[in-house]
Amino acid sequence: MKELLEASVSLVNVIPTTLLVFVILYWLIVILGLIDMDAINLDLDHDVTVEHEIHTTFHTHADIPTKDVAVKEMHNTEVANSGNWMQAALVFFNLGKVPFMVFMSFLILPIWAISILVNHYLGNSSILVAIALLIPNILISFFIAKILTTPFVKVFSYLQNDPDKQQVLGQICTVLLPAGSGKLGQAVINNKGNTILLNVKSADGHTLEKGKSALVLEFNKEKQYYLIQSFDQ
Repeated sequence: MKELLEASVSLVNVIPTTLLVFVILYWLIVILGLIDMDAINLDLDHDVTVEHEIHTTFHTHADIPTKDVAVKEMHNTEVANSGNWMQAALVFFNLGKVPFMVFMSFLILPIWAISILVNHYLGNSSILVAIALLIPNILISFFIAKILTTPFVKVFSYLQNDPDKQQVLGQICTVLLPAGSGKLGQAVINNKGNTILLNVKSADGHTLEKGKSALVLEFNKEKQYYLIQSFDQ
């Protein structure tokens, strides 16, 4: 354990270790409810829309027989194709199919482990060599992350398209973890005999303590949580 700690803080492994510490701190903050799990995310749909709009804009001017417009359209087509290729690569590695930080966690962990092992067995003490080794390390870790995140793709797809989400609106839930307007909490609701666990925030800014009954008002599709308000029966 002592050797692992020493290797982790050595200069040759400082970059992967820093990334790993960042991921650990991020999940600790999420667990404490200070930020949402999707606070850092990757919106591939928005990127596609922007590229499409730019591409369409140049085509609306294609009837202008000028060399500048032709050059701009050619350049824009190349950019769009490049963007489409990049997006396809990201989707291949499950980015956009699972939350960004979930993917990054499964990416950074193997990067750190491979860095520790490779530098140890090579006896490397050069920071420049360690940086050079990071390139193939990252490429390999992307494929490892794809394998590790694949089982979660269907899980997150179901969570995002769960038909029960709209059915719980207007129902009464019981707070399990305190929730505020800026603090994510949890609540439970019984829907048709099924117990459903919800991520919740307070709709009126007042903190809802554990055991409090609340009314489910609205579902935030982008952030994947419900707005609830105190309900006194």
